[in-house]
Amino acid sequence: YQDLPSGAYSTVDPGDGGSSMFYSERTEIGADQRAKASYLAAIDAALQGIVNSSVLAAQAYLNTYDGMTRIYPPFDIAAAFTGGSPAQDFVFYADADLERNPSRGSTWTEPYVDPAGQGWIVSAIAPIYLPAAPDFLEGVVGVDVPIAALVGQLLSNSQVDNGFSVLLDASGTIIAMPPAAEELLGVEELTDADYSAYIYENQFKPDDFNVNLRDDTMELAGALASGPSGVAPVTVGGEKVLAAWSTLEEPAWKIVTMLPDSTVQQLHEPGDRMSRAMLSALWAVLGAFVLLGVAVAVSGR
Repeated sequence: YQDLPSGAYSTVDPGDGGSSMFYSERTEIGADQRAKASYLAAIDAALQGIVNSSVLAAQAYLNTYDGMTRIYPPFDIAAAFTGGSPAQDFVFYADADLERNPSRGSTWTEPYVDPAGQGWIVSAIAPIYLPAAPDFLEGVVGVDVPIAALVGQLLSNSQVDNGFSVLLDASGTIIAMPPAAEELLGVEELTDADYSAYIYENQFKPDDFNVNLRDDTMELAGALASGPSGVAPVTVGGEKVLAAWSTLEEPAWKIVTMLPDSTVQQLHEPGDRMSRAMLSALWAVLGAFVLLGVAVAVSGR
């Protein structure tokens, strides 16, 4: 570890299997903080295990209330974090607090730009409370999943008969979509981010990505609001499609699979084939998120 001119305290070289550590200059670094940084090196193996156990997980980390971050894989954390905003200002910390997460379990953020450099991501996070202060948020553990990974590893594998799948959060915002959905909706998926300047605040997807706020997806939004799962003919982006959807239990996101009307007309049993395609995509997404959620919950204990 080293003291930085800014007043921060940071790793120099974490070594094999180690995490990067950064203690913000907003905290006066003394003996207690140095000891805390040293003791928490014990979680590095757990962070490494989470990342290495899933193709979706880009990084795993711990953020504490007093401005310390441990994150794996390691990178030049001092260059990225010095002078930046505290973790508490971002959804990957704030969404775990008692007000937003009264159950104190693991939860998921909406898509946002990662200030640590991973581009557009979603995060599975879990709060840490200690017995001595059961209502004080000591810190938050998390796992980051890039939007690009969701598209590449999940949605791209669910294509069938010219159809495609999209993943929506509880508010109706498109979390991830493949190129076919981009073409239909006239928007380009957000994966990379501009890091020419530090990310000082939450950056979320614009309204064009929310099916509840677009005129050309109103029929789809109405169908999705009718129940947690179903199949319905709707018009999306000016084209007729057959949409099938189901809702994950946790997080309450929807996987929506769509087939163009021209393709539906050619299928002998469109309902059955559509359901099989939707279920295949659903279980792929569900399995990946259950594993990530369990990993985060366990690491938060």
